[in-house]
Amino acid sequence: MDVLTGPQSTGEQRGTLCELAGLYGLVPTVNTHVDWLTVGALYCIAGWQLCADALSDVALAEAFGVPVKDLPLS
Repeated sequence: MDVLTGPQSTGEQRGTLCELAGLYGLVPTVNTHVDWLTVGALYCIAGWQLCADALSDVALAEAFGVPVKDLPLS
C-alpha cells in the first residue's frame, strides 16, 4: 500500500489531499489509520513541510524505513 500526505490543516486542504489520493490510487493519511509496516512508499504533495500532521507522517515513514517521495503535480 502506498500513501499520500500533504497540507491538511483546513477542510479544503484535506479534501484536496483525498481527491489527489483517489486520482493516483493512493491512500490519504488524513483521517486514516496507517499501518506503517505495510506501507511501500509515502508520497508528499507540495506544501507538506508547512503542516505539522504531514511532518509527523514523514517522520513516522522514515522511522519505519518507508521511502518518502515527492509527488510532482503537473
